Amino acid sequence: MVILVCAVVDPILGEFRRSAEWASWGPGVGAAAGLVLGASVLYGGTDLTLPAQLGLAALAAGVAVAVERPQIPWIDDDLVMTLVPAVVLWAVARLDPAWFGAVTRPFT
Repeated sequence: MVILVCAVVDPILGEFRRSAEWASWGPGVGAAAGLVLGASVLYGGTDLTLPAQLGLAALAAGVAVAVERPQIPWIDDDLVMTLVPAVVLWAVARLDPAWFGAVTRPFT
């Protein structure tokens, strides 16, 4: 899910960043697109409830947008944009698997 979200969000942010008129819309549009795509992937591939799917998708999309924003020349934003949301979602799953209280079957 994280790779697909980043594959969609990164070009959206890049296109919006080019236009000074629309630059302020980029993070919102990118996060919304990531939320829709992430929730769609989770809906089709997991047994989580809808609130859990939306929460995890929103978390992944929000973190991806947040870490893509800083322009640091010696760090590849595509790599950071993929790894950081993946690590955040992994940490949420490891620290509290029932974070949303929404797991419908035990993880095996």
